[in-house]
Amino acid sequence: MLGLNLRLVVFDLDGVLLDSWRLMERAFNVAWSVSGRSGPPPLEGFRRSLGQPLEAIAEQLHLGEGFVTMYRAYSTKHSEIVKMFPGVRSALGALGSRGLFLGLATGKDRPRTLALLERFSLAPLFASVVCGEDVARGKPDPEPLCRIMADLEVEPQETVFVGDSVLDVECAVAAGVTPVAVSWGFGDPRELALAGAEVTLKSPADLMTVLLDGESADFCMPRGVNVLPN
Repeated sequence: MLGLNLRLVVFDLDGVLLDSWRLMERAFNVAWSVSGRSGPPPLEGFRRSLGQPLEAIAEQLHLGEGFVTMYRAYSTKHSEIVKMFPGVRSALGALGSRGLFLGLATGKDRPRTLALLERFSLAPLFASVVCGEDVARGKPDPEPLCRIMADLEVEPQETVFVGDSVLDVECAVAAGVTPVAVSWGFGDPRELALAGAEVTLKSPADLMTVLLDGESADFCMPRGVNVLPN
């Protein structure tokens, strides 16, 4: 049962709590164009790298000097494009009402992260927030999760990490915590399962079913093979 001895649920931000891909894609295209790059922007490489700090992504994709500044400026100015996924608020509230710690591990920088949490009135729900600049090594390194667990004095076996990317799953596995994937984000459910996700959920409401209601029979399949059906 995923909920056995559970004390902490850590979430990724983009693609799990917030529907932000439209803004990310626009910001990437604008920064690519303004920086004078030719050819189609490497959006697929960008998508697969999400979860890491933007500086690390820019270096890996050879995006050039000034890209990070332009990207952040556009995404900050047009943050109204970001929406919260339906059902997220009620799911977080239900988890918190059961006495569970909630944490956030994101590669996004702290100013933009806190602004979005405040906008959607989510900030008070999280006991610990770790952003891209808070760690020396971002996902898939376990450092973000280890920081949160140390902060809240929680053990890996008492922790679940909910993410939408292979990097999230790999981070959870490296930290020794239970990886739970979601299918409504940026990742491919098949890739998430193969990376080691214990279960891949179809909607935020499934979080309550799996973590709170104890309905484990349909979910605890061997790691890497289970995707929750509609």
